[in-house]
Amino acid sequence: MNEKQLKTIKGAKYRVIKGDDVFNLGALVTLVDGGSMDFEGAQYIQEGNSFGSHYMYFREIELVELPENVLGGDVTATTEMPEPLYAVGQKLRVTGNGNPTQHHFKIGTDVEVERVDISESGNHSYVTVSAEHRWSQIISEADLEPVPQPHISEEEFAAIKVGDKIVLRSDLAIGNDYGKDSAVTAMVDLAQRGVEIKVEDISSDDLRVHAEGDYWWYTPAMIAKVIPAIKPKFKVGDIISTGLFFFARKITAVDLENGKYKWVWADGTTPEQEHTNSIEAYDSEYTLHSSFEKPKPKFQVGDVLNRPEAGTDMDCARLVTEVDEENRKYRTQWADGTDPEHRMEYSFEKAESHFIKVEELPPRLINSEGTLITAGSYYVVEGNIYSTVIKVTDVDVEKQQYTYTSVALGGLSLDAGDTASAEESIYFRTAVPATPEQIAQFKKLENPEPAEENALEFDNPEVVVGKVYMDDDGWMFYCDDVSKVEKHVFSNRIIYVNGVTSLKPTGELELEANYGCNKYREAMPEEAVKLLSAAFQDKAA
Repeated sequence: MNEKQLKTIKGAKYRVIKGDDVFNLGALVTLVDGGSMDFEGAQYIQEGNSFGSHYMYFREIELVELPENVLGGDVTATTEMPEPLYAVGQKLRVTGNGNPTQHHFKIGTDVEVERVDISESGNHSYVTVSAEHRWSQIISEADLEPVPQPHISEEEFAAIKVGDKIVLRSDLAIGNDYGKDSAVTAMVDLAQRGVEIKVEDISSDDLRVHAEGDYWWYTPAMIAKVIPAIKPKFKVGDIISTGLFFFARKITAVDLENGKYKWVWADGTTPEQEHTNSIEAYDSEYTLHSSFEKPKPKFQVGDVLNRPEAGTDMDCARLVTEVDEENRKYRTQWADGTDPEHRMEYSFEKAESHFIKVEELPPRLINSEGTLITAGSYYVVEGNIYSTVIKVTDVDVEKQQYTYTSVALGGLSLDAGDTASAEESIYFRTAVPATPEQIAQFKKLENPEPAEENALEFDNPEVVVGKVYMDDDGWMFYCDDVSKVEKHVFSNRIIYVNGVTSLKPTGELELEANYGCNKYREAMPEEAVKLLSAAFQDKAA
């Protein structure tokens, strides 16, 4: 018979060898007929004991008397091989050597079972491994014992507060020495299930803990760990963040039982959608949001930024050309004007933590828009009639003037170069960096492809009613009355048109345009239809 069969014989008498608060040491007990049992113990009863049935581990009792003929008169003939005490993965400690298997681990070495070798003689052995050695060893069952679970110290026990939770050692057992208080069956059950038990009462040196409708007294040796009571940093209504306005959250509930905050977005986005996160995580990562105002960027367009150690050295300084508050980004270029087409982008957080604003700067040509005018750079400017792309070819900071070439936005040819004063030039006051597309178009005009033989010439024909004409800047106009076309012979413009229907290079229709041109031709049918279609749609609208 195995131990379970031997300790669960109906009518047999057993002696208690590890007493508890129900059965004293040496008490005689019998198995409860129909009572619950498992692999480690069963329900027993003691004659004359008013407590009734009580769970005992098989190791806490010994057989002292069998009922007649229960084994057919030969106990040894029916005895079965005992089952192994330990299982694969169990943590054990070496207590001996050579009982009967020899091994090379020192007494006291902690090991883990890798394989169980079952012996018909009942002398089971275990293939074990240890963190202290690179090899495994076969050790007899008699030379091993379970590793006692660690427990909290007296200092940790003294620090426990009402509201904290405790977790008992999973190896808690009746009959073991745990100090002034003993373990009982209910406590062992809580320990095996890993129940987190809330502390309700503390005396000078005792801990009373309620669990599942009952309470028991505990000692430090019984407790595996203490879970401190949660003390949340935030309360309902608090607005919290990691410093970014766009991710601020408003606390709507504090769930202490489950250790959770419930929250919604503080800016009012999806107010019906409530989110849940750990109190512990949010208390460590978040703080009260200092202001619900949208934070302002530290730097503005035109500011020159540099690393603190670089001072006013312009070799690596950046000029802020754009502040994108929606995406919280600064866009910059080199402040000394080198490589003007190269742009650098930084988040608000990175720029404001890595750079400082340079206050004392060498003389520069910079307008009220914060645009630094440098030789070799391209800009979009507002003219008196239409927008223009210019390329600055030279800058004289001392005289505060610059030289440039230009083309109307969408135009087909470059105008001659000119020099302008920064103080008087509308181009200077309105200049902003050109886009990569605008720069590419300008460069194409700077280096035009060879003209095809059948390319259309701007032959300045006689303007007649009913036709569409295009000038060399890409403007088209429709002549509905020749009196609206005025020839000029004493200016740099061949003709001026007054109050005509015109289509700008940008595709914008103007019904009463007034402008002059020095080169024009009759529009091709596919060109003219663009103006006529736009005019027809405008009239229909």
